[in-house]
Amino acid sequence: MKENTTYAQVLRAVQNKHQELSITGMFVCWLLLFPMTGFAQIDTLWTRAYEAGAWDESFAVASDTTGNIYITGSSYVWGTSCDIITVKYSPDGEELWSKIYSNTLYGWEEGKLITCANGYVYVAGYSAQSTSTSLGQFALVKYTEAGDSLWSNVYTNTYEGEPTAMQVDAQGNVILSGYDGSTSSDCVTMKIDNLGNQIWMSSYSNAGPNDVDKLWDMCTDANGNIYVTGMSDDETNFYIDIITIKYKPNGDTVWTRRFNGPSNYFDQGRSIRYDNQEHVYVGGSTAYNGGSPWNDFILLKYDTSGTLIWQKQFDNPYHSFDEFVGLELDAAGNIYAMGTGAKSNNVETNYIQLIKYTPAGDTLWTSRLDLPSSDFGAAMTMDDAANIYITGQTVNTAGQGINGLTCKFDSSGTLIWYAEFNGTLNNEDEFFALTLDRWNDLIVTGRTKNDSTVMDMSTVKYRNSTSGIPLIKSGDTGLHISTYPNPSTGSPFVTYYIPEPGNVVLRIIDLSGREVHRSDQGFNLPGNHTTTLQLSELKTGVYSLQLESGSKQALTRIILKKQTE
Repeated sequence: MKENTTYAQVLRAVQNKHQELSITGMFVCWLLLFPMTGFAQIDTLWTRAYEAGAWDESFAVASDTTGNIYITGSSYVWGTSCDIITVKYSPDGEELWSKIYSNTLYGWEEGKLITCANGYVYVAGYSAQSTSTSLGQFALVKYTEAGDSLWSNVYTNTYEGEPTAMQVDAQGNVILSGYDGSTSSDCVTMKIDNLGNQIWMSSYSNAGPNDVDKLWDMCTDANGNIYVTGMSDDETNFYIDIITIKYKPNGDTVWTRRFNGPSNYFDQGRSIRYDNQEHVYVGGSTAYNGGSPWNDFILLKYDTSGTLIWQKQFDNPYHSFDEFVGLELDAAGNIYAMGTGAKSNNVETNYIQLIKYTPAGDTLWTSRLDLPSSDFGAAMTMDDAANIYITGQTVNTAGQGINGLTCKFDSSGTLIWYAEFNGTLNNEDEFFALTLDRWNDLIVTGRTKNDSTVMDMSTVKYRNSTSGIPLIKSGDTGLHISTYPNPSTGSPFVTYYIPEPGNVVLRIIDLSGREVHRSDQGFNLPGNHTTTLQLSELKTGVYSLQLESGSKQALTRIILKKQTE
């Protein structure tokens, strides 16, 4: 029995329909959703295509603390081999290095995950013995940021599977989760030390008639406990349940929870998050088995002991397919759920769906990106101001191919901007992953077709922040303040970070220590904030810009250079 139709399968059906199209197009085009609505224009900082073999594609992207960008994926040479390829770009798009990982004992490797942590780069994927399979044994490579391979390992107690989630703890231990097995798959979670040695591995299988047990996502809490979610066979029939498991840091199982959806059909968890109130949120899909089967979003909230607090189901207004992709939590504990909706069972009517819930599960708003095409969300992320970024694909149903699609919503559900990426062949451009760098600029990656048989790894960087002002990640306990441009002619942008809620005051102080300008910012929530100061009354000179919140202060230097003086 095949598992339920997934987003990837639906997308592939549309791709196959348009695979032979080759219409000459321009590089990037910008569209407006509605003519009467003015969206912000997003700047493309740079685009890069990387070609190593005949078919190259990138599945994951990460950025380090200095803004360098790393992508990983696969490089396939027709009929011979497929290798894990990892590429590093500087913040301005210069290729700094590329590395190939190939295991001579196997011959077919793909990179699926990448993480920057503790000054190192970790790439996870699988290694297979046969070119006839798309799955294999878990593989992990650790690089320095300079591109030196410190170690690599293939974990032979896994087989015919792949890792689907990865995290690195403060000690450099790597946690991988995913699945293994070809005819009978198992949920797999393992912990690996900083030298590449496996510390423990835990498997879960319900041994149902489908032989399908897979994990799709993972998160950890402040104590190092591990939470995973995915799908698992029903014991007695051809149905599938959502599986969620909590492990101790040593691999012991704390609890296992199964969720059978309201229709007792196909259910799967796709994304899992843990909040600072010790709650666990699982987002996924639940399928209805009626005259016309369809999927709904399903959202579950557990406490840390595994007790189900509430469940919420979302059915789109057309009562058609809703395929869940991911969820994020903001600092207030609100939940943002994203996926693909459809107006009918025809895959050409898809759109990107976004929903915001309160911590109690109440719906605050629903929003969507619905272009005159078929749109798919592949990945999402959130910044500290609770802006949501989504990337994926838009399939032109008029026969003009597939374009990469990226968009931004604010925390109130307003679409801020969206952009389409159209490669050289106007044919097949897809984005699979995204990340934000230290400046909050957005990087998306995937693949682009450059002739009828060749794919390249494709990466695009969009300007999202005011250039030159780094944003601070949540968890930092200090105050931070930056200004741009510097020198300024009198109206500088100011970005500041506060770790705790409170009233904020910005002061301009001259060289004698006298306050010459004051700007009360009012009560601010923790995180990054941006404002513009109007300093036209001040003379050319060097000043101090002071940030004050509660009992803490932070200073930076600001130079005013008036053009009229």
